[in-house]
Amino acid sequence: MVARLISVSPLAFVLSLPVPSYAQASTPACSEPVQVVQSQGAAFNKHDLDAFVGFYTPDIQISLLPADTVVVADTATLRRKYAFLREVPPEFGVDITERIVTGCFVIDHERFRATSGWPAREAGVAIYQIEGRLVRRVWFAYP
Repeated sequence: MVARLISVSPLAFVLSLPVPSYAQASTPACSEPVQVVQSQGAAFNKHDLDAFVGFYTPDIQISLLPADTVVVADTATLRRKYAFLREVPPEFGVDITERIVTGCFVIDHERFRATSGWPAREAGVAIYQIEGRLVRRVWFAYP
């Protein structure tokens, strides 16, 4: 009996492999993630600290990339860190220049608006993880 070798291109081989299935159970369900992120952004731009904080889970985690350093771990800290919203000029805010949505994640490229004395500038990228109808985690990558 002679074995026959069949030549298969690497691309054809890779394409024939089964695609792994990642169960959604690992990520808690979310509802209307774009609306949640849009609404918290509107509260931020209106400088409405109470409404802004209301869009986050009590154990919200906000981290800075690339080190994944946690800078906020609850809504009390979130409220303290964003208290500056009560003192900034009315025109202060961010605009979304690009948005990507996948499941319970919303990824925004943000740009600070021009204010008196400050030009418009890139704010960076925010990655929001939505749980239910609240923001559970945020990762910021600054330029």
